[in-house]
Amino acid sequence: MGERRPIPIDFGELTAVMEDQTREFGDYFLDKETGEVVMIPVELEQAVEDEDWWEEEKGRLPDWEHKLVPLVESIYLKQEERWAHVPEIPSGDLYRQMVKFTATVQDEHLRQLLEVALAGRGAFRRFKEVLARYPEERERWFQLKEEYLRREAEDWLHSLGLEPREAR
Repeated sequence: MGERRPIPIDFGELTAVMEDQTREFGDYFLDKETGEVVMIPVELEQAVEDEDWWEEEKGRLPDWEHKLVPLVESIYLKQEERWAHVPEIPSGDLYRQMVKFTATVQDEHLRQLLEVALAGRGAFRRFKEVLARYPEERERWFQLKEEYLRREAEDWLHSLGLEPREAR
């Protein structure tokens, strides 16, 4: 691949968006020219699919949504190259990171608690609940998870031909 174009990125924001599994309020896009991440509300995503409604009603949207109309049109209607859909980190990948972390825990009792927490439905919640009682290990988990998410974000940005640098 050729030389990557530098771009300022708020990694805290980008990794939080990539970790968002529900996307119940909308979907996220990266502006490849500015590094800005924008969220398009689900109701606007759905509205733009109905061309007749969109053309007739877009001017009647509430002010905060009306301000998003040019973005929605740029992303969905014009499909401009400057926008990239921000991918989600699959929950299975995050689960595997929790398993890897658990294997590194030196305290045998805590490691056993985490192994039990990771079994079956509700593993993410139980894992967090167990770690809440162990602040040092909890911090270590957050650091490892953030490093993993950042690597995933950097890999994705590189695949777009971008060289991220921390936004100021």
